[in-house]
Amino acid sequence: TIQPQQPALSMCRPIANIIGTTGPFSGIFRLAELTRVPRGTRPPYHVIQLVDSSGTLDGYGWDESFRLNGQPAHLDIVEVSGVARVLGGRVVADIHALGAPAAVVDLRQAPFLLPVNICPMPALIPRLLAAIGQIQNPHLRRFVNRMLGDKEIAGPFMRLRGSAHHHHAFPAGLLLHSIEVVEIALSMPNLDMQTRDICIVGGLFHDVGKIRTLNIGGSSLLGCLVSHEHLTLSICKKALEELEAAWPDGAYTLMHVWTAKMTPYAYERKTPAAHIIAAADRISSEGAKHAAAFDKLPAWQRLTKFEDDWYWRPLPPAK
Repeated sequence: TIQPQQPALSMCRPIANIIGTTGPFSGIFRLAELTRVPRGTRPPYHVIQLVDSSGTLDGYGWDESFRLNGQPAHLDIVEVSGVARVLGGRVVADIHALGAPAAVVDLRQAPFLLPVNICPMPALIPRLLAAIGQIQNPHLRRFVNRMLGDKEIAGPFMRLRGSAHHHHAFPAGLLLHSIEVVEIALSMPNLDMQTRDICIVGGLFHDVGKIRTLNIGGSSLLGCLVSHEHLTLSICKKALEELEAAWPDGAYTLMHVWTAKMTPYAYERKTPAAHIIAAADRISSEGAKHAAAFDKLPAWQRLTKFEDDWYWRPLPPAK
């Protein structure tokens, strides 16, 4: 997990920039692969893959020229230096040093260190970064960075389906639905900057509880016992505590957005953001179900039943 203390290590060059050229480089990345390959009587070498939000970089650690510091785990943040070169028509890296960062990584780099290779729909990553980039409030931006800097949250958030069966029920559906909710919310006119920021963060993580209630095949065991809405605050606990210490009203507003009207005895919605996120959530989910209902039907069919609900689409006017 990325830590907030100073001094902080900046990201340096993104992978997309490295694979567009050759020569020495250094920076921080996430570790996608580190495999030691024996070679009989010769010294072993290492097969390495680095990843960030912009792409992946394959590399090699050769004999005594490679220095491995520590035992970094899968998707840990690592500090790397090496030389990029062309091999077989593509850019690879000869890695000279790889290990835990010597300095604490700047929390602001968290979105750019998202591992694009684990997202089944990598084209969503630029949309996610674009949404995050619109946040003006520094406390809310820090909240998002704290959430996405935790690989135990960011990983399933990028991979999992959006529901067990009903809507966005495919890999990366949760991320797609969350981005759609944000984009729909931001299309509302006359939003002040504070409400816009709350809508971005509230929309992005309104279903984050699903990282505990869903798995690749559908519902998890926990998801058969507890609704995802009841897990959101516990998953966001550390980030919310930090936000509450810096800006209490911001933390209270997010908690309200995520819990209002979620149960028969929950509080009524008291902020524009709560109403906007609820409406955007419904528009995104119903739009996905409508599209799925007609996905494999002939163009002339206007009415169909899908998962116990009826759906209608008007035919275009006759020419």
